[in-house]
Amino acid sequence: MANVDVTMDPQNHHHGSKQRIETIRSLSHDEWAADLAHKSQNPNGSALRSAISLASGNQTHFIDVPSAAAYGSAMVPGSMPPVKLEISLAMGNPGPLGLYGFAMTTFMLSFVNAAVSEKAYIWWVVPYALCYGGAIQLLAGLLEFFKKNTLAGVAFSSYGGFWIGFGIYLLTLAGGVVPAESNAATKTGHAIYMAYWGLFSFTMFAASFKTNRTLQLTFFFVGCTFFCLLGGVYDPKSEKAGGVFGILGAFFAFYTGSAALLKDVYGFDVLPVGEYKPPKEKS
Repeated sequence: MANVDVTMDPQNHHHGSKQRIETIRSLSHDEWAADLAHKSQNPNGSALRSAISLASGNQTHFIDVPSAAAYGSAMVPGSMPPVKLEISLAMGNPGPLGLYGFAMTTFMLSFVNAAVSEKAYIWWVVPYALCYGGAIQLLAGLLEFFKKNTLAGVAFSSYGGFWIGFGIYLLTLAGGVVPAESNAATKTGHAIYMAYWGLFSFTMFAASFKTNRTLQLTFFFVGCTFFCLLGGVYDPKSEKAGGVFGILGAFFAFYTGSAALLKDVYGFDVLPVGEYKPPKEKS
């Protein structure tokens, strides 16, 4: 159930401070407008400017809305001071979902690249790439943006797009829409594709130093995977090395996701991840 907190707008109130008026729980529109008008009437007269803030977890997003007059002047006797409405919406942690989506699909493809599984096994990767590693991971990334977690949002959304694109590529390759992998143009395109994602993964690695050690290792091994697969376009041994690095990256992604899930369920660290600790300031 959503809570609505009505507070004075610190930008417009003459005291310049944030003053709580009331917390309203599940009131109807008429009850809300009448109650707000009654308790926040300002005899001096000032324009009402309200904002609705949608909060996911402990993060808040503000949306400006019209003045209370738009809700019916009959309910608003006189003018009122500026207010801000805060509606808190509970949301779970999408991080484990995104990490599992990435890990499971990467495991499957890496087994093929490392020659642990036969090449034909790659067709089992396609549905996982499109659905779990792709669509589900993309959804997790979008939810992370609502939590104002930019790193996770960019990573999950981007890798989700990668897996969807990779799945479509395999389907077009099988259908003869694009030339065979032995074609020079196809090789060049594949190499550029791997190079970009290797660069992207190491950028994520550089941005992850304020998270935890296992997530850092995930991005590091994934970056190594892509650059080895870049070499694997021309050398099968490099592709096999990319498969090994991919298995390592998938393992740490799975481990990090499991650690986050278990901590959320039990309320304490079950699996250590090496949390980042900011350096202490010198006194």
